[in-house]
Amino acid sequence: MSLPIPRIHFYEINDQSWFPPFLREKVQAALTLLWTTRFPLVQSLAPASIVARILQSVLGPAIREYTFIDFCSGAGGPTPKLEREVNKALALESIDKYHAKKQQISNRRKDATAPANGNGKPTDHDHDNDYSSSSVDFILTDIFPHIPSWKLACSHSAHLHYIPSPINA
Repeated sequence: MSLPIPRIHFYEINDQSWFPPFLREKVQAALTLLWTTRFPLVQSLAPASIVARILQSVLGPAIREYTFIDFCSGAGGPTPKLEREVNKALALESIDKYHAKKQQISNRRKDATAPANGNGKPTDHDHDNDYSSSSVDFILTDIFPHIPSWKLACSHSAHLHYIPSPINA
């Protein structure tokens, strides 16, 4: 497929070693703001929220099997918001499953014609509530780590981590 205009290649000047660190931090903060802010007349959701929903819909239940690594995190970018939204959705899903299972056990106890394990008593499996494993981990990395921003973001979640040493992706 041919595009009517040539592809535009953006050059991230702030990722150059000679770029002043104080300006790099401003650029990184601005990019984070753009990813996490919803502009009401233009967007129904912030871009990071859209990405979180796409991850959940494309990966489905298999999302729990992944650890997400952001190789160009800057000052955090969309990753802290992605982590919050994905894990919040997974937690709500787990709570719904827990309540549904609890209701199912309650219904079995009321119905004497359908014993849980043949003797009318619930099985050990009926009490399984391992919903703590429903969270997904996210890891921040960058060639120029913005540690203060990452520490702050990670202090709000047990599932958000960072690698403090520079990583050139």
